[in-house]
Parts: sequence; C-alpha cells; structure tokens
Amino acid sequence: MKKILIPVDFSENSKKAITYAGELFKNEQAAFYLMHAYADKVYSTSKDEVSIETSFNKIKDSVEDNLNKLLRTTEINALKHHNYSTLSSFNSLIDETEKIVRDKDIDLVVMGTKGLGKSQKLTFGSNTIQVLRFIEAPVLSVPDITNLKQPGKILFITDFSKDFKRRELELICELAHQFQSKVELVLVSKNKNLSPLQQRHKSLIDDVLGKIRLSFIIIENDNVVDALVQYIKNDAIDLIVVANTKHTSLDKFVLPSVINGISAQVNIPMLVLQNIRK
Repeated sequence: MKKILIPVDFSENSKKAITYAGELFKNEQAAFYLMHAYADKVYSTSKDEVSIETSFNKIKDSVEDNLNKLLRTTEINALKHHNYSTLSSFNSLIDETEKIVRDKDIDLVVMGTKGLGKSQKLTFGSNTIQVLRFIEAPVLSVPDITNLKQPGKILFITDFSKDFKRRELELICELAHQFQSKVELVLVSKNKNLSPLQQRHKSLIDDVLGKIRLSFIIIENDNVVDALVQYIKNDAIDLIVVANTKHTSLDKFVLPSVINGISAQVNIPMLVLQNIRK
C-alpha cells in the first residue's frame, strides 16, 4: 500500500493537490494523510503566554474543524481502495512532516504550489521550498491550475552524478506503467560523453526503468533552465522529475530562484527525488 502525506492549508490549491494525488494512484491501494501543522500560526498571532494559550485553543479547534470538513468532502468521491485520514499538530510544518515521513514510512509528500498567474516572482511558496530542501522523501509539487493531465510524457532530469534510491526509481516506473507514459531521460551538458561514474548511475536507471518506454537525450547548452524550459514547451511534457542531490550541477534546482525560473514559465507538476538534508 502506498502512503502519501499531503500537507494542506485549506486552499483550493490544496484540494487540487489531493485530487491529483488520488488520480495518480487510482489503480493502487493507498493511504492518504491530510496534515496541517499550526505552531507558526499560533506564535504569529500571539504576543505573550496568555495570548498564546488563547490563540492555541482557537486555532486548534478551527484546524480540526477544517480538516474534518475537508475529509468529508474528499471522501465523497474517494475510491474504495483509497483511505483518507487527518493529522493536526502544534508543530512546525517541517518538523511535523519529517516526523510523519519517518514514523509512517511515507512514500511520497504531495504539496500544492501557486502556479502561473498567481505571482510572476514566486510560484513555489516558502513552505514548499523548505520541504524540498529538508525532507528525506520524494516531494511532488502540484501547481494551481484547472486542468491537471495524466502523465503521458514524463521528463526525468538528471546529471547522473549520484546514485538513486531504487524505491524512488520504482515510483517513476509504477506511474509510467499505470499511464503507459513515455519517460524521457534528459541531460543538459556541454559534453555529450558520459564519464564512467555517470555511465554506472545511468545503468541503474536503465535497469529499474527498463520495462517502460524510456529514451535518453543529451542537450548541449550552457543555460540549463532555458534549455529545459524550451524542451518542455516543445515536447508537451506532463510531469517533471528532477533529482535533488548535493554538490552537483543540479543542486541549483532546489534554489528558489531557479525552481521559480522554470515554474514561472511552465504549469507542470514537479516530482523531486532524493531529498538529502543540507
């Protein structure tokens, strides 16, 4: 059974993220945890110990009420083999997400992001950026757009400089198999020749993803973001997969300015693999 954690803020974007996650795993048994952490909200509305206690009780009741309403709405159209439950905590988003990922052995964290049109300067919110940086689990960001498509074409971006967890690669394989997706493995580089280390890491990907439609493309370009944005627009990509690794050319993908550089130009869900603590 897949275990999916969805931090929610009760916005329409959160609801779309829940719907998209349910669609991705429509053919699998899955447990979805709808979570809201509210410590920051309590402290931001309080000035002293008395007001903290007052805010805590008020916000706690409001959060639990909103979670119950969200759960009831979600369960109306839920598939029989999908189970939804709620979690609320007087904790920070990052600490609570980390705790749940560890305690419940979460396979995937799904978060809503603003998407095009909400802000040309910031499409990934600060909460999503922090989760991308610090949570040791795959993170799927879902933009706030009306028509979220099934992943017919998946763009997998990597520089092959680091090995992957087989569990994460199998997640891609399962999604591609379910939707009969084509996976396009893309490297943006000045050099078309892979090093022995890169070849070894590519071999693991080929081994795990070998049963699906997989192609390998090298794009010669100095500007990684511009090259990928152009490729995505020209090739009708439905899902972007990117590796979050330390000390590699792709490490810059986890920086807000670059992630927003891509997401400000394309409204496509992004799956970030191998989130390693900085």
